[in-house]
Amino acid sequence: MSYSFKQLILIAILTGAYTFCHAQEIDFDEAELTTFIASQMRLSRIPNLAVGIVRRDKIVYLRGFGTTAGQQISPRTPFLIGSLSKSFTALAVMQLAEAEKLNLDTPVYQYLSWFRLRDVEASRTITVRHLLNQTSGLPTSAGFFAPDADSLSQTELAHPVGQVYEYCNLNYKILGMLIEAVTGQTYAVYMQEHVLVPLEMRSTYLTYDDAVRNGLIEGYQYFFGLPVSVSTLPYQSAAAGHIASSAEDMCHYLIAHLQDGVYNNRSIITPTNIALMHTARSDIGSRYGMGWVAGRLNGLEAIGHTGLNEGFSSNMTILPEKGYCIIILTNVNSFTQHHDLMDGIIRRLHSQPTKFYIPYEFLQRFLLLFTLLFGLAQLIRQLWKWRNLGYPLLMLMTAKVIVPLICGIAFTLFLLIAVPLWADAPLGVLLSYQPDIGYGLICGATSFTLASFVGAFVKSKLSLAAAR
Repeated sequence: MSYSFKQLILIAILTGAYTFCHAQEIDFDEAELTTFIASQMRLSRIPNLAVGIVRRDKIVYLRGFGTTAGQQISPRTPFLIGSLSKSFTALAVMQLAEAEKLNLDTPVYQYLSWFRLRDVEASRTITVRHLLNQTSGLPTSAGFFAPDADSLSQTELAHPVGQVYEYCNLNYKILGMLIEAVTGQTYAVYMQEHVLVPLEMRSTYLTYDDAVRNGLIEGYQYFFGLPVSVSTLPYQSAAAGHIASSAEDMCHYLIAHLQDGVYNNRSIITPTNIALMHTARSDIGSRYGMGWVAGRLNGLEAIGHTGLNEGFSSNMTILPEKGYCIIILTNVNSFTQHHDLMDGIIRRLHSQPTKFYIPYEFLQRFLLLFTLLFGLAQLIRQLWKWRNLGYPLLMLMTAKVIVPLICGIAFTLFLLIAVPLWADAPLGVLLSYQPDIGYGLICGATSFTLASFVGAFVKSKLSLAAAR
């Protein structure tokens, strides 16, 4: 096939225009970014992950890393996305508010007649908006059971309604039930019709059975630094943390949020309500909006959320000033690894100085393992001495005996109370999500407590023997 001179000129112009536009969309080194993600994946021992990057209304980077069951992870591989699900629930509620099927400032009990807490009068003042903003006053600990009339009626508020932010999964579980009550549809059916179909999210699943049937990837937990596979147990409601989605679908979702509620020329919500979802309750010192957390990352305005399931962790971030969105999905439970990945990606997108990430999560686990082994060694040592002394049960009230005992008990309390508080995760959550840490803390505390008491018996016996 031959071309005329004019045709060749036109082809050159079009090619140059495409190259220029593509360069405007992609101003980062794709190969170097891929190398960074792969190296971080190895360093953090992440079995599989998928990453998507959006620039304005286009996907500019989309890739899966790793293999499972002999198959390469693809951008359409479904992962559980944890609490990223909350923004989907918030979006559905805002759609219903737009359609005037509910009012954000109406008390929840008017939609769910069984909704009442131990403080009945206070619970009648909790509105839909309070649930969305996590300002209902419900404590974090209340988020680990299914909402029903019996359990709610025994639940105490931790704060006055509407005055304090406290993250609680129960807020969004209740919102999921509210959606069903208002629409007369299941949560899954409503979300499929009003969110997934308009956003062309074809590899997102709202029930356990659908997710498993369509290839939900296997999840992992760390056992002192080694990833160990765990079963994904059946779950009932996806509203607070159990939507399964892919990197490609999440890119569609993020485009809609970045483009004022529009995806592929189709609007799913008004710009005003998108902005409201992204706006934090700064008047009470909260960074939480409605399913989104507002703040700054590396000096840039950022809106995002993280997600955590028993065998998965995820992170999504919108950078409005630069027109970028980033989604990271991993199939290992981790409080920190996805943060390092997100930081590294943002630095590369904006030509900021890069850095090496120390795997602090592993170091903390190794420190706990050392503490556990040291406690066991101390217990064995004291038991050996106790046995040689004939297992005495006498305890003298002397400083030599009592001070080490008190120190041992104090260290036990530090392990069981202070460490979970520092990690912002109750011990029960650690047992489910990071069992090596949870059971390690319990075993370490038990070892030090027993070693302290046995040591007190030994010191008492030796003191008596010396006195004679």
